Amino acid sequence: MADLALTNTLTNGTTADADEVMQDLNDIKTYVNTSVIRTDGGTDMAAALTLDGNNPTAAAHAVQKNYVDYAQVEATGAVSQNWTNNTFATVKFATEVLDYVNGAGDTSGTAYDLATGIFTVPRTGVYLVSFCIIPPASSPTLHRLRVLTTSKTLNGPGWIPLDTAETGGAYGAMTVAVRCTAAETILPQVRVSDTTTQSYGEWLQISWLHA
Repeated sequence: MADLALTNTLTNGTTADADEVMQDLNDIKTYVNTSVIRTDGGTDMAAALTLDGNNPTAAAHAVQKNYVDYAQVEATGAVSQNWTNNTFATVKFATEVLDYVNGAGDTSGTAYDLATGIFTVPRTGVYLVSFCIIPPASSPTLHRLRVLTTSKTLNGPGWIPLDTAETGGAYGAMTVAVRCTAAETILPQVRVSDTTTQSYGEWLQISWLHA
């Protein structure tokens, strides 16, 4: 953006010619209308705004799109798994709906491993983790959920899904926000008081919230 240039230099405390004052006011008007983005949209921007490639550090710092919508994972569907009595194991899901590693523009899908059910944190921050399972109908065994990270164990609800009215067992779900550093892992897990082979996964969502 060019600097403002005035035709006349007016000095405080001295008498100025009205034409000189008017000329300077017109200079200011022209500068505003041609060099500054106008609120009425009448003047096009000379160039697109650019970012310096860094994350926001102050209120006046431009915000990167990747900072707004960072990693997000969704998976659905059940996978038949072998469960060990009273032992937590990671719930696996059949279909990866999306795996945005670096915001909605990046669909390379490397944060979540569908084969292991493990989410590897791509960037330090707070993540919202939610998942739901469906035990077998009228299961007499205790089920307990938790979210396990490299540095934390976050215990969730436990229940015995005795519900003969359901074609599947009573749903169980857990949602938690957890702070993780880059390269940590996040695992949605369930513990079953039985030795059995069952399909539990219903849906999983993991979303980056903020730094």
